[in-house]
Amino acid sequence: MSAMAATGAALRLRLLFRMLRVGELIALAALLSWSSSRAPSAAAAALRVAGSLLFSPRFVFVLGTDDAEEFRRTVEAFIAKQTRFRREEESMAGTLVVVE
Repeated sequence: MSAMAATGAALRLRLLFRMLRVGELIALAALLSWSSSRAPSAAAAALRVAGSLLFSPRFVFVLGTDDAEEFRRTVEAFIAKQTRFRREEESMAGTLVVVE
């Protein structure tokens, strides 16, 4: 068997594996579609909640921040701003004058 024939066989084998993978994905999508119409409403509600959590801005932020130090600094900045705004609100609440 020549090197060219071996390369051709390897390419055909890769194509076969790729086609099988696509077939598996199609079968999985069909199974999920079929079972989702028969799932109890509680399971469907749980899936909706899980989906909303996965696509929430907080979760995406945590996934997008790959550096732990950067994440820590960002969270500390948010906490510092929140504390500052709370102090400003408390000081303004004591000085408000109600005019009737």
